[in-house]
Amino acid sequence: MRRALFLLVLLLLAGCGSSSPPEAEPVLPTDAVGGLEATTQPLTADDLAGDFGSDVPVEGFVSGTERVFQGESHDLTRVVSRTLEFESPEAAHAYVDLLRTHVDDLYGAGTTAEPLQEGGRQGYVIDPAACACHRATPALTAALSDGPRVTYLEINGDGATREKLGRLLREAP
Repeated sequence: MRRALFLLVLLLLAGCGSSSPPEAEPVLPTDAVGGLEATTQPLTADDLAGDFGSDVPVEGFVSGTERVFQGESHDLTRVVSRTLEFESPEAAHAYVDLLRTHVDDLYGAGTTAEPLQEGGRQGYVIDPAACACHRATPALTAALSDGPRVTYLEINGDGATREKLGRLLREAP
């Protein structure tokens, strides 16, 4: 009896420290951007804070997933899809607003952020300042929230248009 009790206590203690990792958040499907290779990875609060630098806190982040599509194309050469979950709708909205208020820091002086609504989500479309580089390609970013979820989508390449951004946003969770 004592041995059985001891084994039961060991089993319970072994289970206390283990927890399954959070499920990956859904992102833009791998077939949404033809011809580009896709890699997917989880995101942490440190990853998001790293986008802004150490002086800007990202509050209420729970989990996230990023899928990056990249390759040679005459259309899009890079697409970044992120799905981020926050503790509350307010925290998700605050993150989207944080992106808007730091567009010059993130994308350069002269960047614009205009209100955007898509599929019940609200946020901004960010149009980075034009680069004077002769090889520069168009880029657009959208950050939208709906409840505690943020959809972040960045497209880059000769085919980066608001219409294409909207089409991909309709496929993104």
